[in-house]
Amino acid sequence: GGNASAQSAVIVVRGIATEQINRRNEMKLLWREVMVGAAMGLVVSFFGFLRVYLFSRDVVASLAIGSCLFLIVLVATSIGALLPFILQRLGTDPAHAGPAVQVIMDIIGVATCCIVCTAAFAAFDRSDFVAFHAKDASGMH
Repeated sequence: GGNASAQSAVIVVRGIATEQINRRNEMKLLWREVMVGAAMGLVVSFFGFLRVYLFSRDVVASLAIGSCLFLIVLVATSIGALLPFILQRLGTDPAHAGPAVQVIMDIIGVATCCIVCTAAFAAFDRSDFVAFHAKDASGMH
């Protein structure tokens, strides 16, 4: 998430600095970055799903991780493209968006994984999986 968001932020900051991006065409750029994020998210989520499934043969875990990856990349590119504009409107240097968005997306990414995986395991009644890993994390076997 941090890398995808930083790439989007750099594209926007460069456009602002070279004056290729202005208020008239910023929505077009934001929409393009959302579409790029969706496309990258689909690719990353496919390979994430495949990797988890090949190693665990667990469809629920594979779907959960694939969904997390898609959401993280989509949100990352969207926030990465939006944050420089927000900073510029607040009178702050838009270049600060790069490092800031990486930290923001790392936090959002971890939270997204926790929420999506918990919801997926609850939806498919995977209390056996959750209980096993809770014991494992606490050091009890």
